[in-house]
Amino acid sequence: MTGPEQARALLNEFAEARKVPLTDAALVQRMQTEATTWINAVHMQRRRVTEPVVDPSAPGNEVWRQEIDLHFLLVALTRLRRAIGLTAHVQELQGAVLQHLTAFDEMVPSLRTFRNVAEHFDDYTTGRGRVAEITRQQLQTWSLDGPTSRGLVWRWLDIEFPVDVSHDAATALYRTFLAAANNYLAEPSAER
Repeated sequence: MTGPEQARALLNEFAEARKVPLTDAALVQRMQTEATTWINAVHMQRRRVTEPVVDPSAPGNEVWRQEIDLHFLLVALTRLRRAIGLTAHVQELQGAVLQHLTAFDEMVPSLRTFRNVAEHFDDYTTGRGRVAEITRQQLQTWSLDGPTSRGLVWRWLDIEFPVDVSHDAATALYRTFLAAANNYLAEPSAER
């Protein structure tokens, strides 16, 4: 079989696979993998924020690195939440997943605002952001406080984002999701 023939055969195989509906079990397994990727990113970003690299040849660069890593922490937390949230479509997991997502959201209430402003900085810079109280001047001013009783706290947009609390909340969310997903996958079911 030549290269083009192999490519056609592979494309046909993919087309056939797409015709098969995604089972709940396959969704849960896929989101276990996705959630594992993003909890690892959460751990990595927290470590990078709390233990910044100090380069003596470039003093001050650690501040820029911390700011960038804080933004990537938002991405990791959001994607972890999204991956786990997708499994709420599985009826047997819905109650537990929604309960744990609610607990996570209560522990990190500023995540949604921070993520939205960071993702749509262009709209906020031009005065078209969804939250009218957030001004373009607020986009450029941030600080880190800590360690406090809640660990390291990122202050941005006149809002607090507890870095260590968000890490702990993400870890708890991941662990409870993984336990629920493993229990679900271990149950015999005719649909799987």
